[in-house]
Amino acid sequence: MRLQVGSSEWILRIGDGIEEEANNGEATIEIPNELLIRDAEHDLISSIVDAVFISVSQYSSDSKYFQERAILAPTNECVEKISDHLLSFFQEKKGFI
Repeated sequence: MRLQVGSSEWILRIGDGIEEEANNGEATIEIPNELLIRDAEHDLISSIVDAVFISVSQYSSDSKYFQERAILAPTNECVEKISDHLLSFFQEKKGFI
C-alpha cells in the first residue's frame, strides 16, 4: 500500500488544520480507507512496517527506497520499536541472528 498523491494532500490539509471546519484544538477526522492497515490483528509494528516498507529485504541496499518512505510515531518508544523491527531484517540478512 503506497501513499498516493491525493493522500499526501490530505495529510497536508490535516497538518495545516484545514481538513475540517474550525474547532477548539480537537477535531474528528475521517481517515481514508486506502490509509487504513486492516490486517493488524496481532503484531501492529510488523503490520505497519510491512505496509510501508513492502519487500524491504529486496531493497536493503537501495538508499533511495528508504528515503522515499517514512513512518510517523507519537513517542520515542514507538520509534524505537519500529527501528528495532526494521533493523532485524538487516541482521537476519547478514547472518547476525
